[in-house]
Amino acid sequence: MGVILKDGEFLPEYPEFAQEAFDRASATGDGMPFLFEWYKWTGLVTSQVACLHGDFVAHLLLSKRELAILRGLLNRCSRLMVAILRLASTHKHAEAVRLLNRSVCETALLVQWLCTSGTGEPFRQYVAKGLDAELRLKQEIEKQIESRGGSILVNEKRMLAAIAELCSLGGLSEDEVRATKKLPSLESMLRALGHDELSYVVVQRLGSHAVHGTWPDLLFHYLSTEDGEFVVTDNTIRTEGTELVASATLVLEAISAFAKFVLNETDLADDLVQVVTDAIVEIVRIHRLTSGDDYSAA
Repeated sequence: MGVILKDGEFLPEYPEFAQEAFDRASATGDGMPFLFEWYKWTGLVTSQVACLHGDFVAHLLLSKRELAILRGLLNRCSRLMVAILRLASTHKHAEAVRLLNRSVCETALLVQWLCTSGTGEPFRQYVAKGLDAELRLKQEIEKQIESRGGSILVNEKRMLAAIAELCSLGGLSEDEVRATKKLPSLESMLRALGHDELSYVVVQRLGSHAVHGTWPDLLFHYLSTEDGEFVVTDNTIRTEGTELVASATLVLEAISAFAKFVLNETDLADDLVQVVTDAIVEIVRIHRLTSGDDYSAA
């Protein structure tokens, strides 16, 4: 595809399918075989981009810690996508796929927001949010130690050391964590990135069903009705191809934002942006081909 990453390596080729397969999928409405392969391609590319190093990755103001955060978030996306593919390949576990998909979408949006917000404060907000819960735990441990007259249990000593290391690696003191402005909500990030209310409802509100086990989630995945009675169901719900579309496109958009923000070589960044943009177009085309075009009149 013309995009060299490192040591002469190219991005994996786009998935290819015979026209007859497209015709069958269009007739049956089952785009899963195609979307599965595109999802796998997206996961592979995400992993490769996360591993970029050396002369490819440079930013005059981007610290090593900030770059590590972005690479770690992309790696998180890739590894969760692998888990989703493994579950989807069993033709069941749709409930778990939807839960993981919510995490992938949220992580991808966080990458986009960080890359478009600039260095410094946004990254401190991200680190501080994670450390806040750890420092609350530290306070409770210290209270327990004080109640025992200063006697420290082995597990408490280990936890306090682990929390201290997290703060040290995060580059923030306890006072700095407490003084840092809170990380914006996912809704605020979506709006800052130009998404509308529908995007928020689909990504956040509907995605929260799987995360929190709401009443709709129980009826979608864990309960059914037979003769007017509720019965517990098994994990036999097949993952649909549409489940993979939103998270794949959001991850590809995150890669595009990362390339523009981080990559030192302009030509490489431009090529990578074009590759993922073309991939998004094809994924959406396949989705519309097999599931109907939601943007046209019924």
